[in-house]
Amino acid sequence: MRSAAGWLSTTVFVVVVMLASSTLAVAQRAQRVEGAVTAVALDEGGALASFSLQAPGMGRRPGPTSNITVTPDTTYPFASWPGTEADVVVGARVSARLTARLRRGEGTASAVSIRLPWHREISGTISSTAADSAGNLRSFGLDIAATRRSAARTVNVSVGSQTAYRIGDGPATSRAVVVGAKAEVLVQAFGRGRSLNAVAVLITPTDPIVSGVVYEVGVYEEDGVTVTAFLLLPDGAEPDMANMLTLWVYPNPYFGDEQPFPATVVTGGPTGTAADIVPGASVTVVLQAPIDPDSGMGDAESVDITAYGDPPVTGG
Repeated sequence: MRSAAGWLSTTVFVVVVMLASSTLAVAQRAQRVEGAVTAVALDEGGALASFSLQAPGMGRRPGPTSNITVTPDTTYPFASWPGTEADVVVGARVSARLTARLRRGEGTASAVSIRLPWHREISGTISSTAADSAGNLRSFGLDIAATRRSAARTVNVSVGSQTAYRIGDGPATSRAVVVGAKAEVLVQAFGRGRSLNAVAVLITPTDPIVSGVVYEVGVYEEDGVTVTAFLLLPDGAEPDMANMLTLWVYPNPYFGDEQPFPATVVTGGPTGTAADIVPGASVTVVLQAPIDPDSGMGDAESVDITAYGDPPVTGG
């Protein structure tokens, strides 16, 4: 008959083996690999299918190269920003989280984190803007509030043709960069305090916003004022008439029952007027107030046109 000590040692051995097996199973299910993208492969539709990743080497010896496959469910976080597969380019530094351990240098990524050298995020209030001779935004001043570690300061941020812009969750253009707006900026910093180049600018809206594609446009008389109304299919909504929003654009200040509404600012089109809002236009709209849930209507404070294309095809 075994002693109590014998039973105890056997039990401890079994528990240790079970824990080790569990740890090994977890390790086999997921792995993270890092390195530089050396090649990309696209599918027939032009979407990213896979990429080659070379891990850091030792001395002059290059690190191993892996082939990483992506799926429609793969995400592409860019610092704390949402990125896209288009950010995976040759030369990019990435960290790929795999669904399982590499097998013979092959793996599938659940997430691919894009990394930039010398990048960091800053946030503050836009205090000034500067444009080139053609009127295109060249740079802006950003007031950064004081923290425990640093005093309040103003930095100058340069933008370029590759800078991306967003308002909340919707796309935008450089016209969204206006004095007084709150912004978070992903920048590349070269040298200590010498130059800040914006990779992306996220404008924090103070009013509700909605983005989508214009379906239909109409012009109406309301209280003696000619106004424009358009049907908008919000991004991510099924193409159905039941999901359309009706948004109103005012050429002049409009005095409602309780408060005056300012004239709607239209940007991104050739004329800067409501005439630029046409079916198929992709727009980001800052609203005067939240959409009325019963009527699906709202008043536009600003409409930023980000692209022109085909209007959505609805199912009813």
